Amino acid sequence: VVVGNVWESAANPLFDAMVRTYQVSFHGLSLFEVPSSTNRILVGLEGPLRLTREALVAQARRVERERGLPFRLGNMVAQRYRPLTRRLGRGRVLTDAGLGHDDLSLDE
Repeated sequence: VVVGNVWESAANPLFDAMVRTYQVSFHGLSLFEVPSSTNRILVGLEGPLRLTREALVAQARRVERERGLPFRLGNMVAQRYRPLTRRLGRGRVLTDAGLGHDDLSLDE
């Protein structure tokens, strides 16, 4: 599993490219919207997504009860979860191709 916190806003013109890169890199991709913000949590899975929304919500509610979470995880998942099963037609796939050694060094 790989989890990334990205912004879907004018401040991040690479958002579509980031989503598309995750889509070609992982078999299963989910997105969680962070309330009252443009933050989006991308979750990339090596295998295909096997959980339905209902099963994921049920698991979140179980974790919420078992751990005594001070927030409603089940409700958050129910309202903010979105599987990204359709590939984006926009955005380029990001790679490190073309980066030279000097591009990766840190200035002292």
